[in-house]
Amino acid sequence: MEKKKPTLIDALGAPTDRHEILEALKQSPDVWDVFSGFPPEKQEEFLDFMMGNRGLNILYNVFFKSVFNPEIYKDRLEALLSALLGKKVIIREVLPKEGIQLSEKGSFVVMDILVELEDGTIFNLEIQKVGYLFPGQRTSCYISDLIMRQYNKLHALSDKNHPFNYNKMKPVHILVLMQDSSAEFKAVAPHYMHRREVKYTSGVKVTDLENVTYVSLDTFHDVVQNNIDSDLHAWLTFLCNDDPEAILKLITRYPSFIPIYRDIAMFRKHPKEVAYMYSEALREMDRNTELFMVSEARKQLEILTKETETLIKEKEALAEVAVALTKEIEVLAEETDNLTKERDAATKERDAATKERDAAAKERDAAAKERDAAAKERDAAAKERDAAAKERDAIQSENQALKSLLESHHIPYPGN
Repeated sequence: MEKKKPTLIDALGAPTDRHEILEALKQSPDVWDVFSGFPPEKQEEFLDFMMGNRGLNILYNVFFKSVFNPEIYKDRLEALLSALLGKKVIIREVLPKEGIQLSEKGSFVVMDILVELEDGTIFNLEIQKVGYLFPGQRTSCYISDLIMRQYNKLHALSDKNHPFNYNKMKPVHILVLMQDSSAEFKAVAPHYMHRREVKYTSGVKVTDLENVTYVSLDTFHDVVQNNIDSDLHAWLTFLCNDDPEAILKLITRYPSFIPIYRDIAMFRKHPKEVAYMYSEALREMDRNTELFMVSEARKQLEILTKETETLIKEKEALAEVAVALTKEIEVLAEETDNLTKERDAATKERDAATKERDAAAKERDAAAKERDAAAKERDAAAKERDAAAKERDAIQSENQALKSLLESHHIPYPGN
C-alpha cells in the first residue's frame, strides 16, 4: 500500500476563518490594542499563521525557546546541533548563563543557549537578528570568557588529591546563526557555512580549545531555494523559511519535522497569548533594528571621519603645493620681466640694424644708379668708337682702292 503523502494540514492544522480570529482578538480590548499596534504587514503575517496559511518565524526568541527548550525537547536541539556540526551530538546538561563576564549594552542576539555536551565540550548556540560588526573580535572575546569560566570552575573544584591540570580543559564551541549576516559574510556568498580552522605552518598538531562556526541563513535562503537534500538543508530550511510551499517540501522529504510543526500549530489555539508573544518578538526585533541603525551610523561616522581626515591632509598638501606654485609664479614673473627687457633691447637693436640696412640699401641704390649712368656713358663712348672705326675702315678702303688704281696706271702713290 502506497504511503500517503503529508499535506500542509498535517503540519499546520486545519484552516481557521479570518473573521473568527479577529473576533477572538476583539474580545479583549488590551489584546486588540496590541494587535492593532502591529505594522500592517506584521498583522497579515500574524493572521496568516493563525489561519493555518503559513508557518511561523521560528527564530523569534519566544517561539524558539518554546520549540527548542533543552529541558523538554533535548532531542530536537541535539538533532539541530548534529546537523550543523556534521556529527552526532548528545547534550549532557544545560548550563546557566550566570557567571558570564562579557557584557554588552544592547544586543542583536535574539536567542542564546549554553549547554555542555557528552564529551565535555561547552557549546553556545546564538541566533542573531543582525550580524555584528567586527564578528571575529566579538566572538574571540566571548569564547575567551567561556574558557575562563571553565578554568575558574576547574580551579575551584581542585584540591591536593585532585590538582588542576590543563588537560581537563574541554573545547568550547560557539555557533552563530545570522538571519541577516554582516558584510564580511555576504562578500563570500554563495558560501553560507563558515567554520574556523586553526593550522600551524609547521604542521604541528596542537590541541586548541576554540571552535567557531557562523551560519548565514540569509545566504542559505537565497542560494539553496528549497533544494532539500541533506539533514543540514532540512534544518536550515526549517529555521529560515515559513513559506507553505517550502514547509510542504520539507515535511514530504523529512516527515520527522511534522511533530515540530504540530507543536508550533498548537499556538493557534491561543490567539491572545500568541498576540502578546508576537508583540514581544516584534519589540525585540525593533530594538535590534535600532541597534543596527546606530551601529551602521557609527560605522558611517567612522568612515566619514576618516574621509574628513584624508580631505584635511589633502587640503594641507594642496596648500603646500599652492605655496610652491606661488613661488614658482613669482620666479616666472621675474624671468618674464627680464625676458621682456631683453626683448625690448633686442627690438631696439633690430630697429637700429633695420635703419642701417635701409641706409645701406639707399647707398647701394645710389651706387647702382651711378653704375647705370657710367654704363650708359660707356655704351655711348663704345658707339662713338665703333663709328670712328667704321670711318677709318672706310678711309683705308678708299686709300687702298686709290692706290690700286694708281698702280694700274703706273702712277706712284704718294708717300711711296
